[in-house]
Amino acid sequence: MTSYLLSLIFLLLASVVSEATVAGNDSLHVISYNIRYDARGDKGERDWQQRKNKVTGYLAKNKASIIGLQEVLHRQLLAVDKALPNHRYVGVGRDDGLSKGEYSPIFYDHTVWKLDPQQTGTFWLSATPKVVNSRTWGNGISRICTWA
Repeated sequence: MTSYLLSLIFLLLASVVSEATVAGNDSLHVISYNIRYDARGDKGERDWQQRKNKVTGYLAKNKASIIGLQEVLHRQLLAVDKALPNHRYVGVGRDDGLSKGEYSPIFYDHTVWKLDPQQTGTFWLSATPKVVNSRTWGNGISRICTWA
């Protein structure tokens, strides 16, 4: 449980910090962004097709080496992945632990960061964090945390 709390604290801190100094004058540029779920009924500015180029353009232009996203459906994940050719991602859909439901993916610039596949994962914020799509504590929907 302690490791889950530490991961959650790190996630909260990462969502506030956009740039931090590391190793002298080098900087670490991090973005945390809620891209808004692609609701089929959205019209106008809320429609993903209307927002997609703005969102992916912003992410590409800012050249962050680590990007944490929220409310990402699989089709949105693919659009972001295509827009960030130097990045790879970790994360799964919350509904099936694969591609269904919202992701909370972490994109990382693979030319800067070397990811150890054994040191990544997603857990469900519930009394049973390893159970896919689990929900407790009054949640009507499952909630996830991706870490790397």
